[in-house]
Amino acid sequence: MIFELYPLCGKSVYPNTCLSVVIILSKNIRLFQERLNKMNHLKYWLDQQLAGNRIPLNLPTDEQDLNGLALSSAIAAHAAWIDKLQLTLKGQNPEEYDPQVVGADHLCALGKWLHGNEGQVLAKFPEYADLKAKHAAFHECAGGILKKHSQKHFADAMFDLRHKLVDLSQDVQVCLVSLLLAYKGEK
Repeated sequence: MIFELYPLCGKSVYPNTCLSVVIILSKNIRLFQERLNKMNHLKYWLDQQLAGNRIPLNLPTDEQDLNGLALSSAIAAHAAWIDKLQLTLKGQNPEEYDPQVVGADHLCALGKWLHGNEGQVLAKFPEYADLKAKHAAFHECAGGILKKHSQKHFADAMFDLRHKLVDLSQDVQVCLVSLLLAYKGEK
């Protein structure tokens, strides 16, 4: 095979140099295939989430970096709010939350990232604007749930938690993975 490729390398190049080129090309092809497999995994996860199937992301930690943001941490933090608010609405959470603070989208780790320099770098992607909007809506809804609860509108607060906030949490997750796909696809 080397001798078949040798004419492609030119007559002044030694066969060992040509072999080096073939090795480098095969390594690059392997890296490209690995990256494509990871992106296909993310696309599959997205498709499953959009279809209503909740499956774990199962993405290695080193592949979750979104320009300084750990994807699984951001997802877990927003999913945890659903549990915290559910306990609050049931009167089982010793912590008290200020609806205005919870409703502010720039105070959590994801919000600080979105409004900070690391997140702003990705503002060129349409997925960034989607994420920023869904994240703001998530916090607005969470703050609204706490406000309704404090006004003794318990059924409305529980409805918003179980329906609106759960959906918004899912939207934030999908937007995060979509942005990661766009970001990794450009690199």
